[in-house]
Amino acid sequence: LTTYLNLMKDPEKFKEFAQLAIEQGVPCEGQSVLEGAFAKNVFKEKRDQDVNQRLLNSAKQACTTQKGTLAQLETAAKGDKTGEGDVKLGATFRSVGDYAKAQEALQRGIQKGQLKEPDEAPILLGIAQLKANNKSAAAQSFRQVKNDKTYARIAKLWLLNT
Repeated sequence: LTTYLNLMKDPEKFKEFAQLAIEQGVPCEGQSVLEGAFAKNVFKEKRDQDVNQRLLNSAKQACTTQKGTLAQLETAAKGDKTGEGDVKLGATFRSVGDYAKAQEALQRGIQKGQLKEPDEAPILLGIAQLKANNKSAAAQSFRQVKNDKTYARIAKLWLLNT
Protein backbone atom coordinates (compact mmCIF):
# COMPACT_ATOMS: atom_id res chain seq x y z
CA LEU A 1 0.00 0.00 0.00
CA THR A 2 2.78 2.42 0.86
CA THR A 3 4.30 1.79 -2.57
CA TYR A 4 1.08 2.86 -4.25
CA LEU A 5 0.71 5.92 -2.06
CA ASN A 6 4.19 7.02 -3.04
CA LEU A 7 3.43 6.57 -6.74
CA MET A 8 0.00 8.19 -6.86
CA LYS A 9 -0.25 11.92 -7.36
CA ASP A 10 -3.75 12.52 -8.70
CA PRO A 11 -6.29 13.24 -5.92
CA GLU A 12 -8.97 11.39 -7.90
CA LYS A 13 -6.88 8.19 -7.82
CA PHE A 14 -6.72 8.27 -4.03
CA LYS A 15 -10.46 8.78 -3.85
CA GLU A 16 -11.12 6.00 -6.37
CA PHE A 17 -8.75 3.61 -4.58
CA ALA A 18 -10.50 4.30 -1.27
CA GLN A 19 -13.97 3.91 -2.77
CA LEU A 20 -13.02 0.60 -4.38
CA ALA A 21 -11.52 -0.65 -1.12
CA ILE A 22 -14.72 0.16 0.72
CA GLU A 23 -16.85 -1.46 -2.00
CA GLN A 24 -14.67 -4.58 -1.96
CA GLY A 25 -15.20 -5.01 1.78
CA VAL A 26 -11.80 -3.76 3.00
CA PRO A 27 -12.69 -0.34 4.41
CA CYS A 28 -9.61 -0.25 6.65
CA GLU A 29 -7.51 -0.19 3.51
CA GLY A 30 -9.60 2.69 2.19
CA GLN A 31 -9.04 4.49 5.47
CA SER A 32 -5.26 3.98 5.20
CA VAL A 33 -5.21 5.30 1.64
CA LEU A 34 -7.09 8.46 2.53
CA GLU A 35 -5.09 9.06 5.69
CA GLY A 36 -1.94 8.76 3.59
CA ALA A 37 -3.33 11.19 1.04
CA PHE A 38 -4.20 13.74 3.72
CA ALA A 39 -0.75 13.32 5.29
CA LYS A 40 0.83 14.06 1.88
CA ASN A 41 -1.49 17.06 1.44
CA VAL A 42 -2.75 15.63 -1.85
CA PHE A 43 -6.13 17.34 -1.71
CA LYS A 44 -5.46 21.01 -2.51
CA GLU A 45 -8.97 22.19 -3.32
CA LYS A 46 -11.40 22.79 -0.46
CA ARG A 47 -14.08 20.78 -2.28
CA ASP A 48 -11.72 17.78 -2.62
CA GLN A 49 -10.77 18.06 1.03
CA ASP A 50 -14.41 18.08 2.12
CA VAL A 51 -15.49 15.21 -0.14
CA ASN A 52 -12.55 13.05 0.87
CA GLN A 53 -12.93 13.87 4.55
CA ARG A 54 -16.51 12.57 4.36
CA LEU A 55 -15.24 9.47 2.55
CA LEU A 56 -12.55 9.03 5.22
CA ASN A 57 -15.14 9.32 7.99
CA SER A 58 -17.24 6.69 6.23
CA ALA A 59 -14.23 4.39 5.84
CA LYS A 60 -13.32 4.81 9.53
CA GLN A 61 -16.83 3.93 10.60
CA ALA A 62 -16.95 0.88 8.32
CA CYS A 63 -13.48 -0.19 9.46
CA THR A 64 -14.48 0.02 13.13
CA THR A 65 -17.61 -2.00 12.39
CA GLN A 66 -15.64 -4.58 10.45
CA LYS A 67 -13.08 -4.99 13.24
CA GLY A 68 -15.98 -5.73 15.58
CA THR A 69 -17.15 -8.59 13.36
CA LEU A 70 -13.80 -10.35 12.89
CA ALA A 71 -14.56 -13.06 15.45
CA GLN A 72 -17.87 -13.82 13.74
CA LEU A 73 -16.22 -13.88 10.31
CA GLU A 74 -13.56 -16.23 11.64
CA THR A 75 -16.11 -18.66 13.06
CA ALA A 76 -18.16 -18.62 9.86
CA ALA A 77 -15.08 -19.09 7.67
CA LYS A 78 -13.81 -22.07 9.62
CA GLY A 79 -17.19 -23.75 9.22
CA ASP A 80 -17.40 -23.04 5.49
CA LYS A 81 -16.73 -26.11 3.32
CA THR A 82 -15.39 -23.93 0.50
CA GLY A 83 -12.45 -21.59 0.79
CA GLU A 84 -14.48 -18.45 0.04
CA GLY A 85 -15.06 -17.50 3.67
CA ASP A 86 -11.42 -17.98 4.56
CA VAL A 87 -10.26 -15.86 1.62
CA LYS A 88 -12.64 -13.08 2.63
CA LEU A 89 -11.44 -13.39 6.22
CA GLY A 90 -7.80 -13.31 5.09
CA ALA A 91 -8.43 -10.19 3.01
CA THR A 92 -10.05 -8.57 6.04
CA PHE A 93 -7.18 -9.47 8.37
CA ARG A 94 -4.74 -8.14 5.78
CA SER A 95 -6.62 -4.86 5.53
CA VAL A 96 -6.50 -4.34 9.31
CA GLY A 97 -2.78 -5.16 9.41
CA ASP A 98 -2.88 -8.62 11.03
CA TYR A 99 -0.66 -10.32 8.45
CA ALA A 100 -0.10 -13.53 10.42
CA LYS A 101 -3.83 -14.24 10.69
CA ALA A 102 -4.31 -13.13 7.09
CA GLN A 103 -1.76 -15.69 5.90
CA GLU A 104 -3.32 -18.44 8.00
CA ALA A 105 -6.84 -17.77 6.70
CA LEU A 106 -5.74 -17.38 3.08
CA GLN A 107 -3.72 -20.61 3.15
CA ARG A 108 -6.70 -22.41 4.65
CA GLY A 109 -8.97 -20.98 1.94
CA ILE A 110 -6.58 -22.02 -0.83
CA GLN A 111 -6.36 -25.54 0.62
CA LYS A 112 -10.15 -25.88 0.85
CA GLY A 113 -10.48 -24.75 -2.77
CA GLN A 114 -13.77 -24.22 -4.60
CA LEU A 115 -13.00 -20.52 -4.98
CA LYS A 116 -14.90 -18.24 -7.34
CA GLU A 117 -11.65 -16.40 -8.16
CA PRO A 118 -8.91 -18.98 -7.52
CA ASP A 119 -6.11 -16.70 -8.75
CA GLU A 120 -7.07 -13.88 -6.39
CA ALA A 121 -6.24 -15.80 -3.19
CA PRO A 122 -2.52 -16.34 -3.95
CA ILE A 123 -2.16 -12.63 -4.71
CA LEU A 124 -3.75 -11.70 -1.40
CA LEU A 125 -1.56 -14.27 0.34
CA GLY A 126 1.54 -12.92 -1.37
CA ILE A 127 0.71 -9.38 -0.30
CA ALA A 128 0.23 -10.51 3.31
CA GLN A 129 3.54 -12.38 3.13
CA LEU A 130 5.28 -9.29 1.74
CA LYS A 131 3.84 -7.15 4.52
CA ALA A 132 5.21 -9.71 7.00
CA ASN A 133 8.66 -9.39 5.31
CA ASN A 134 8.63 -12.91 3.90
CA LYS A 135 9.63 -12.09 0.34
CA SER A 136 10.54 -15.62 -0.73
CA ALA A 137 7.13 -17.01 0.31
CA ALA A 138 5.44 -14.04 -1.35
CA ALA A 139 7.29 -14.73 -4.60
CA GLN A 140 6.12 -18.36 -4.50
CA SER A 141 2.53 -17.23 -3.95
CA PHE A 142 2.63 -14.74 -6.82
CA ARG A 143 4.08 -17.42 -9.13
CA GLN A 144 1.04 -19.66 -8.46
CA VAL A 145 -1.17 -17.25 -10.41
CA LYS A 146 -1.44 -18.51 -13.96
CA ASN A 147 -5.00 -19.06 -15.13
CA ASP A 148 -6.57 -15.60 -15.27
CA LYS A 149 -4.62 -13.17 -17.47
CA THR A 150 -5.59 -10.10 -15.46
CA TYR A 151 -4.61 -11.66 -12.14
CA ALA A 152 -1.42 -12.99 -13.73
CA ARG A 153 -0.43 -9.44 -14.74
CA ILE A 154 -1.20 -8.18 -11.24
CA ALA A 155 0.87 -11.00 -9.73
CA LYS A 156 3.80 -10.15 -12.01
CA LEU A 157 3.69 -6.55 -10.83
CA TRP A 158 3.66 -7.63 -7.19
CA LEU A 159 6.50 -10.04 -7.93
CA LEU A 160 8.67 -7.00 -8.66
CA ASN A 161 8.49 -6.18 -4.92
CA THR A 162 10.00 -9.51 -3.85
